[in-house]
Amino acid sequence: MARVFGAPADATRWACVDDRDVLSSAPRGWPDADPALLTYVHAAAAAGEPAAFLWSGGPGRVVAVGVTPVWSAGPRPVAEVTTEAAPAPYGLTWRELQVLTLVAGGLTNTEIAARLRTARRTVATHVERLLTKLEVPTRTAAASTAVDARLLVLPIPGGAGGLAAIGVQRLEAAVSRRTTAPARPGPRPVRKHPIVIGGVYPAEGRLSADGQGRRRAAELAVGEVNAHGGVDGHELVHVAVEADLADLTSLAGGIDDLVGRGVDAVTLGYTLARHDFAGVFASAADHGCPVLHSATSQSAQSLVLEEPVRFGNVFQVCAPESRYGVGFVRALRDFEASGSWRPHRRELLVVDSTDPHLTTFTAQAHEAAERAGWRVEVERVDFLRPGWRQVLDVIGQRDPAAVMVATWVEPSLLDFLRRFRATGSQALVYAIYAPSVPGFLERAGALAEGLSWATVIGTYQDGLAGRFAHEFAGAHHSDPGRSGAGIHYDMVHLLTQAWRQVANPHDTAAVNQQLRTLVYRGVSGAYWFGSPGQSALTYPDDTADPSIAQAHLVHQVQDGRHVIVAPSPYAQGTFRPPPLSSTGPPGAAAR
Repeated sequence: MARVFGAPADATRWACVDDRDVLSSAPRGWPDADPALLTYVHAAAAAGEPAAFLWSGGPGRVVAVGVTPVWSAGPRPVAEVTTEAAPAPYGLTWRELQVLTLVAGGLTNTEIAARLRTARRTVATHVERLLTKLEVPTRTAAASTAVDARLLVLPIPGGAGGLAAIGVQRLEAAVSRRTTAPARPGPRPVRKHPIVIGGVYPAEGRLSADGQGRRRAAELAVGEVNAHGGVDGHELVHVAVEADLADLTSLAGGIDDLVGRGVDAVTLGYTLARHDFAGVFASAADHGCPVLHSATSQSAQSLVLEEPVRFGNVFQVCAPESRYGVGFVRALRDFEASGSWRPHRRELLVVDSTDPHLTTFTAQAHEAAERAGWRVEVERVDFLRPGWRQVLDVIGQRDPAAVMVATWVEPSLLDFLRRFRATGSQALVYAIYAPSVPGFLERAGALAEGLSWATVIGTYQDGLAGRFAHEFAGAHHSDPGRSGAGIHYDMVHLLTQAWRQVANPHDTAAVNQQLRTLVYRGVSGAYWFGSPGQSALTYPDDTADPSIAQAHLVHQVQDGRHVIVAPSPYAQGTFRPPPLSSTGPPGAAAR
């Protein structure tokens, strides 16, 4: 289940002054985690009136906030602030709570739809569901329940204007006055409304190392943009939630939570569950903000192709997984052509996923292998719960020249390598993506030596990428890895370029159109979404022009480090025969 980093969960007594002062006795780490909430706390304390409202605490959970002004002999307003995280009341979703708040404010379905930037029939569905959950017959009864049970949320979508004078409306209006009032002589200038980037990252577990690198890289990029004045004076704010990447409900919940917060863009990495991207992206499609993801998915690309109007705000920043199969065949051809590898058999084993939406070795790859004279056998494995015995038995029986292991999950690959090395097989092992995860070489040790692996989007080893790696290491005292962190660093700068080129960065339609036309060169290559399906291109699979694509990088672990061996001109070195791989005598390939 997705959750917000640093969500408040305890009560304290705070001194409240203005939105630049640090609150005394605040829960450690919370003020920096959610500064927007502090704005409302300050406004309530300054108004001297009790306030109670709900704040998003992640999918299915809310934070009940209470602000009680207390007497103070000093010049600063003081309030006791209590926060309690709990499951959403009555089973209401955050979007339903937003609709309920607007209903309590006296708005019609049409007016609510305009504020939420969604269809009126969608709002009508939300209203029907919340009436059912609250067990009330009418909108008036629902509004009364919302006020009495303190079910009103902040921030109010669309602001306080036009709403009845319910408690949260007054507080929303007070916040608006604090942030838009003309500056008195001397004080700091009024700040523009921030631009909020919401990122969905892997929850704790087998993918957490990769998720931590992605989040840190996004925060590094946000800091760089803000250090240069933000976007025309708009500060960038990064909001992070966690989700289970193998659970579509959790993924959709994470995005729903961010949309409920009114983010200006959503970023998402790869996913291990891919059979319903329409459900995952539904709330973001209604919201209209750009969604940048690196799911490496043909299904996601096809969704945009089939429904370009509804999902025209969804952009895949890399090529789909089907490119890995043809890349494997091409890499073997290059290894042979170099004279560095002479396979002892014309037989290949591909270990692919049991999930058809994760298939890497497609019909196109089979055709390429056949043209090159290879016989291919495919074994399918659930990479989240792999059982390697059958695969190892096939390796022992068929004695393939090379084995492609198409898992994104690093622990799964490490488990295979331990078992495979013990067999003494001479096969060349070729992996995808998983070795790019930060710390892979340290965890794999000698098991990784000679391993070949590829990623359709990875961090280059040029000056631009070198500066990124240096800044990342300086900030976090760790290595960013070879793919995920660079992708999320690029996503922030790519969005920033689009925001800077439109008149209003909160105009999502204009931003999406800008994303369809611009070309951005990041640490992982060039991003261009002008092709059908709004998916980035890979070189040389999709285009011979690397200026509008990302290189399909092939690496080999040599002497304990990753070395890019293809394609030209990005190669740092040449392929070496792996320690357990035989070069074979001349003519052995004919066996």
